[in-house]
Amino acid sequence: MAERTSIFLHAELLPNIRQLTVHVSLPSRPADVDLRSSTITLSESRRAITVYTTRGIDDEKQEFLETLKLPARVAESSRRNLSFAGHQVDTLQDANSTDYSFRLQVDDYDNASKLSNNGLHEDDFVPWTANDMLVQTALHCRFCRELILGSLEHGTTKWTWKDLPSGNWAEMMDFWHCHKPDVHADEKDQQRVIDDQSASVKGYGASNRVIALTGTVLIDVASFLVAEGDCQNIKRFQVSDATPLAPLTAMTRANIQCKQCGVVVGMEDPMADGLRLYKSNISVRHPSALGHPENPIFESYVMDMFISAQLLELINREGVRRFVIHAGNLDGLLVWAFNPDLRYSSASADHSIITERAMKVLYQAVPNVEKILEPEKGTAVPLSLEELYLPATIYDEFLDSLKRSNGILPGSARTFREWNVAFLRRYERVP
Repeated sequence: MAERTSIFLHAELLPNIRQLTVHVSLPSRPADVDLRSSTITLSESRRAITVYTTRGIDDEKQEFLETLKLPARVAESSRRNLSFAGHQVDTLQDANSTDYSFRLQVDDYDNASKLSNNGLHEDDFVPWTANDMLVQTALHCRFCRELILGSLEHGTTKWTWKDLPSGNWAEMMDFWHCHKPDVHADEKDQQRVIDDQSASVKGYGASNRVIALTGTVLIDVASFLVAEGDCQNIKRFQVSDATPLAPLTAMTRANIQCKQCGVVVGMEDPMADGLRLYKSNISVRHPSALGHPENPIFESYVMDMFISAQLLELINREGVRRFVIHAGNLDGLLVWAFNPDLRYSSASADHSIITERAMKVLYQAVPNVEKILEPEKGTAVPLSLEELYLPATIYDEFLDSLKRSNGILPGSARTFREWNVAFLRRYERVP
């Protein structure tokens, strides 16, 4: 195994118990760590720690120094706990490093450490809702900035933006129809007519479905539903090979590519007579940037923010924490949303993450997801498990994101039993 050349630091805020878990990984084998010359100190503001250690002797001695900004201010009493002696943890990840773990109490007066409801009963985890859009907002390819929907000229196109209802909307309507209060016998016929009219107008009748409309953009957690005639600079690419586990409707859908760079920016949705543009592959240009055609301002978000939003929406709707995620092939991922809302920071010689809001997930590769989704007779069936199908390009990017997140963690924080650990960044609406 290659020799480590830097200190790895990682801190997680546990808001429910108001504690910080700090992981420190020193680039030396346990037998080579000199605790007399290795220190971990807390700053005067109690918002950062600095770790110093050495390796080798005399002229060959190497010095290592790293500072980490903590997600919250810790209590003054935490200084007494910052000693390497007695805090070493066992790890099988890297025989050339030594890992330590600390628990630090958060300052009682630090309000920044408070997260309400674990972020589960809020609607601020979804990037780009209808409230974020303006009538002249335009959609572009995230990779080459080619215009997909809208106009390059100010004031020539106006759009109506609407949020689609949550995924359990139809189920709620069925429940209401089955359990609504009884009315007097003389009023039943009149009430039936009123209900039928309401179902037709409000869109929850059995014959109603979501349809893409010209001039209107319908928004859900991960995509924009648009009329094909409203889009430009796109081309269809028919998927030739049907994947084993793809939804039946996905087998007949065409991918939508950007004409300029060829990236898949969406997929045909025959049920809605329109196209679904993937938010993760789209950049948004608001009217405030239209006055600078030579240097427009594009707004985009990293892919894992949209995946975390999808998982949070499923947690809200279905009350589950474990998911089978795949791209239609037999292999996939089993993902456990271990902590849906926390703040963390991380630092080493090649990266620095300062107080980021995220979802902590545990994941493992699954060679055959069908055995989990449809187990054989006599096999235990997981009761709290949801399936999430992702387009192949987004799934590959998601897998790479998990591996990158896992790779920047200290060895002792990379695994939990048979699971790998990673962090998915969460969108946070700024008031």
